Amino acid sequence: MRQFRRLHRIRLKTSAARAVPPDFMARMIAAHAALPWAGYSDASIVHRSSCPIRRGTRCTCCPEVFLTIDGLTVEVDPAGGVRKVVRQ
Repeated sequence: MRQFRRLHRIRLKTSAARAVPPDFMARMIAAHAALPWAGYSDASIVHRSSCPIRRGTRCTCCPEVFLTIDGLTVEVDPAGGVRKVVRQ
């Protein structure tokens, strides 16, 4: 129940914040072409602290995108290339 309340508290409330930028979709398609996967993947998107998406408007930054595929964590660069993330 606690996680359910948290999800409702942090959900994106405006349609502008819920919209997916077209360059992000192209980035993910290029990443899939560079590293094809067929199973489940988990994406983490990290926006800058000054990004307007935190205030409920459209994203204007180039967020960092991390994918976890079968236990392997990779970073997707702005061009759609992927590189393995080394944990320190």
